Amino acid sequence: MGDLKHRLTVRLSDEHVDHLNEIANASGLKRNEVVRRALLGEEIPSAAERRDIQQILRVQKNRTGSAVF
Repeated sequence: MGDLKHRLTVRLSDEHVDHLNEIANASGLKRNEVVRRALLGEEIPSAAERRDIQQILRVQKNRTGSAVF
């Protein structure tokens, strides 16, 4: 993610926080990562997609001794 050295404070309503929490829980990402991806227009994967990717990386690492990206 690079050099994260800036902090941004955002005021949100309870409804917005609930929505952010729902997205974070569904994706398996932390709230900060959800906000970063939303700001950058990047995809926010579902928790199932993240599990699938992590499983593939584990298999690759076990076969080669290191993960291939």
